[in-house]
Amino acid sequence: MQHISITQGKGTKLTFSNGWTISIQFGWGNYCTNRDMPVDDDRYIKFGAQEEHYISTRDYLVAATGSSAVEIAVWNERTKSPEYGGCTTWVQMENDAVAGWVPVDAIGIIIGMLVTMDSDLPNDEVSKRICKVLEEYREE
Repeated sequence: MQHISITQGKGTKLTFSNGWTISIQFGWGNYCTNRDMPVDDDRYIKFGAQEEHYISTRDYLVAATGSSAVEIAVWNERTKSPEYGGCTTWVQMENDAVAGWVPVDAIGIIIGMLVTMDSDLPNDEVSKRICKVLEEYREE
């Protein structure tokens, strides 16, 4: 069940052998340091305060490939919820299905937790553990 994939050209999704999955997104529209890079259309992107400054989508992607904070979502591929028609339910973090502005150092800690986590651990317990990490790393 281990798997890694690129998602929408602006992040990645990692699924571990225990079924736990983390989505890490850091592009336009995500709760990250690249969130506000405005997109004009498929070919050109408005860049900077003045609208006459445009860069190509390729140049934008090169400029936006790094981020000091990201958006994450977590779920277990093995857990299907009957109330959602057998779909996987996401772990709720900070009153939402995603946590934004997550520092890069916190991602490493969260991934380490997920890799070793019991696949039967309830989502609310996973949420508590992740939120504790987020609180610690956001205070720094």
